[in-house]
Amino acid sequence: MEIKEMYFEIERRIRSVDFDRLWKGFREYPFAIYNDREVCLKGQLVPKTDEFIANTAIKYNDEWIAIFMVDGNENLDMMASKLIHEMFHAFQNSKLEGRQFNFPSELDVLMKYEYTPSNLAGKLYENRLLVSLIKDGFSQEKWEDLLISKRHRLEKHEYSYKYEAGIEETEGTANYVELKSLQQINEKMYKEKLEKMIKSLEKVESLIPIRIGLYDSGALLIKLLFDQGIDFNQDFSGVPFSLSILDGLAFKEVSYPEDKDLEKFIEGHYQDLDELIDRISKNPPTIEGSFELLGFNAYNAKYHRAYVYTTYFLAYIDGGEDKFLYGDFLFELDEGRIVRIYRDE
Repeated sequence: MEIKEMYFEIERRIRSVDFDRLWKGFREYPFAIYNDREVCLKGQLVPKTDEFIANTAIKYNDEWIAIFMVDGNENLDMMASKLIHEMFHAFQNSKLEGRQFNFPSELDVLMKYEYTPSNLAGKLYENRLLVSLIKDGFSQEKWEDLLISKRHRLEKHEYSYKYEAGIEETEGTANYVELKSLQQINEKMYKEKLEKMIKSLEKVESLIPIRIGLYDSGALLIKLLFDQGIDFNQDFSGVPFSLSILDGLAFKEVSYPEDKDLEKFIEGHYQDLDELIDRISKNPPTIEGSFELLGFNAYNAKYHRAYVYTTYFLAYIDGGEDKFLYGDFLFELDEGRIVRIYRDE
């Protein structure tokens, strides 16, 4: 399908959605879809520039817009819901402008998040409790067990839990809005997406990279809060909801059962990274020097042995100029700066 025709088909679906039913104060934002050559914005074609990278919300001509890369073969109902997801990021960003928040950088998180059995066993336990609360019906006992575990990890793994809370606040809420918009657009696809989210969170594979699973755990936790009428702050002006629901809750020690499958999964993750790094870094680097990191695909990036692996793109600053590389890359860091870049052919 041609990109302009696709734009108007998506727009028609978005216009059918009642935004008031999705989130308090949320409204439709302008959107653009793009490919390697051109952008369709507000129904008009313009050449693609480096501003259009990834699927996100950007400030363009002094207004927030949602953007999404397409190849012309996407399901249009799903695309409409995903663009509403990105519109929600525009909504979040418009509310956050001018405020200072202390969310850690994605690079810091890659290096510091605790991919340890003690932390991930707790997160997996919480994911499975959450799934049970959604699938089997609300239970006050399970809800309290979920909160107690979260409070335990906040105490024992503060950095990691606070990162999770930040991503569940931003991406979990956007994924929830995507889910609920899909319910209005295509009920069958909504049910399929919900079932996929539930099944995913029950598995250890949802834990690494942790960021991916947080989209679903955040969305399902928000769904539970709405379904049960549990009050939380919806205006993104305060503490993330995964922290605020713990207010006033006393710390209790929690012991998680030993999970050999989880331990093997973590070991396998680092073995796979060793093999990936060794395979790519044995070849001559594409670029060498000392560069400031500008951006990478944080969604599924991986860090090990001072190397970061990123898919789709890498951006850095060279001599004051922003540089964008498209593809999959391994880059080596030294004191926070890129010193070598390898293309994964």
